[in-house]
Amino acid sequence: RIGESLRTGFRVTSTGRRGPVYLGIPRDILSKKAQASLSSPEKYRTGGRVRGDSRDISKAAELLAAAQRPVVLADDAVYWDNAQGLLLKLSELLGMPVVGTENNKGIIPEDHMLAMGVASIHGSPPAIHALQNCDVILALGCNFGQFTTAGFGYKVISEKAKIIQVDPDPCSLGKIYPMAAGIEGNIDRVIKDLLEDEKARKAGHRPFKDSSWVKETANK
Repeated sequence: RIGESLRTGFRVTSTGRRGPVYLGIPRDILSKKAQASLSSPEKYRTGGRVRGDSRDISKAAELLAAAQRPVVLADDAVYWDNAQGLLLKLSELLGMPVVGTENNKGIIPEDHMLAMGVASIHGSPPAIHALQNCDVILALGCNFGQFTTAGFGYKVISEKAKIIQVDPDPCSLGKIYPMAAGIEGNIDRVIKDLLEDEKARKAGHRPFKDSSWVKETANK
């Protein structure tokens, strides 16, 4: 069954919440040979991108447009979907500080005014301030793990904030914290649609360099 196991591993690692996969093989068969059928990738997995439901996009865009103190909490799904540039455009458009999860320092350039470092048990002061004092959190591929949230409570994440959660894995949506809006889809496709929606509104956009919220957070 080595061929079947390899196909499953490659399918899991390249779809949904992408990342490393461990395939355990008993040591007593590692040196043995077997007849295995190794199909080409296109025969057992797709490379398509999942686009968020338009109603969910509109609801999230409305929450972001009305927010006075929005913040982004970004996980490594942003990297997997090559969405760093799109994230920066949306954050600049809406004046949103950007916080990475514990292993994602540099999710946007660290010398950018909107970069606040990482959130974790030992997170940076600007990151913690942003998440504790925001009114809307745009969580991108974030599963709100134990280290990011300092134990799943409200030491890092504000209990009063409205959470917009975007994730390619529907099982992650609303798993730890209740959502004000949830979007199932790839991060790059969702951010593109949010950008189009926000630009069409033509109102409520805050030049990030003049934002008192951004300045307040950056100076913590």
